[in-house]
Amino acid sequence: MCALAGVIDSWNRIPRLPFELSVLSQRLFRFLNLPVVSYAIPALIAVGIVRHRKGDKTILHPLREVFIGSSLRVLGKLQPPNGGYLEAAPSLRLFLCV
Repeated sequence: MCALAGVIDSWNRIPRLPFELSVLSQRLFRFLNLPVVSYAIPALIAVGIVRHRKGDKTILHPLREVFIGSSLRVLGKLQPPNGGYLEAAPSLRLFLCV
């Protein structure tokens, strides 16, 4: 949110988040005993994709680009009927930046 508001001068100061993991099955996370809280996936997708698109391009940029559509579909499935992400405000900004 700070980067979007111009408080942070470089997107490269924002950590790259592995939004690609959002396309993996939740069963896999449970099998690996990785706890995932309700707001983690929407935030991971939102911040991860915005950082990917706004930051410097790396050698993995084309590969990560392939996962954006699938990640956005996951985000859409996680969206509650009222249209809001109460726990994950960054998700709302995703659609303004992508």
